[in-house]
Amino acid sequence: MPGLIDPHTHFALSAGYLATHYIGPIDSPGSQGINRGLPTRPEVIGKLREVDRSNSDPTAPLIAWGLDPLSQGGHLHRDELDEMSITRPIWVISYAPHYIYLNSVAIACAKISIDSNVHGVMRYPDGRLNGQFVEFEAGRLAIGAMRDSLAQRGGAEGLRRMGDIARKAGVTTTAENG
Repeated sequence: MPGLIDPHTHFALSAGYLATHYIGPIDSPGSQGINRGLPTRPEVIGKLREVDRSNSDPTAPLIAWGLDPLSQGGHLHRDELDEMSITRPIWVISYAPHYIYLNSVAIACAKISIDSNVHGVMRYPDGRLNGQFVEFEAGRLAIGAMRDSLAQRGGAEGLRRMGDIARKAGVTTTAENG
């Protein structure tokens, strides 16, 4: 029997996202079951700090997904993420994921030039990169240095998990446009 058609989930990317640290505002599936939502900005910052403190390797990447700036108190920025760590690269991917936020170490890992003129690479009023990367071209730059890690986190297991989530929601047809 036909079910729902999902034309825009990006299963391969989403499989990787679901295997990262979740910081979204609503409860959401993850690799270990349902992740509890974090509705407030202090909870988001607290979770990022907790994840940072829990990893004894101060240079291991921290990748988080799910931020909704509209409902969780606004956008993150480079200086704010640098307050968490100046040795660990931090990538935060928004829920949609049209925004990606990086600290200084992640910007260096991604080899993003301070002179970048790519559309969507955002800046502070003084001209410094503010760690916000908006939409496709800027997001491609921001994710570049951790793309392989994200793909490995998802993998075949992540695709099966995405399929299970879709099936439980009544989705029988999807497309991977990425």
